[in-house]
Amino acid sequence: MKKISIQNLNKDFGDTVVFKDFSCSFDNGINIIMGPSGSGKTTLLNAFAGLEDYGGLIEIDGIKYQNKCDILVSYMFQEHRLIVQKTVFQNLDFALFSSIKDKAERKDRIDTMLEAIGLTEAKSLYPRQLSGGMAQRAALARAFLFKSDILLMDEPFKGLDSDTKETVIDIFFKLWEKDKRTVLFVTHDEYEAKRLGGVIYNFPNKPISGIIIS
Repeated sequence: MKKISIQNLNKDFGDTVVFKDFSCSFDNGINIIMGPSGSGKTTLLNAFAGLEDYGGLIEIDGIKYQNKCDILVSYMFQEHRLIVQKTVFQNLDFALFSSIKDKAERKDRIDTMLEAIGLTEAKSLYPRQLSGGMAQRAALARAFLFKSDILLMDEPFKGLDSDTKETVIDIFFKLWEKDKRTVLFVTHDEYEAKRLGGVIYNFPNKPISGIIIS
């Protein structure tokens, strides 16, 4: 797992300043980011993913982080963002294709993953045929199959009912225990934050120059 250090992060959208000389360190485990809407939580994840330009320095294990460096990042969104033209199996295969060229090895890994998330019987279904919980389980599996160093999660359980959310959180823990990586998890839900454990970072209203850690 990787330790993340942010030094003097600055980010604005025109007249709206989101981060101003913001510095923080994230532990090499599960990190929970909370705060009001518009406080910069998603903007921070997008900076890590290379989706936003920013000023300042981000270091991973003491090495300067750049968008095209050797650090690999998975990103799980509120929406499942599965490829609609591909089946569940094909979506998971897509996550593995760049790193594993052997088709039989990819199939073995995907079959093992499908069993772990309870979607073996749904592997030939398309995203439109899945319930919300099934789609998020597939998206979670895809994020873990991609061999990333850091997993970004932007309120991925927000649209799920309480029972389905519990199931998906349990699956998340099962996958993470077998394949640990540094996680930045954004949520508004205090129950989710406590359920996931780890360190909670509370973002105040913007512009953000510091945080409250609990």
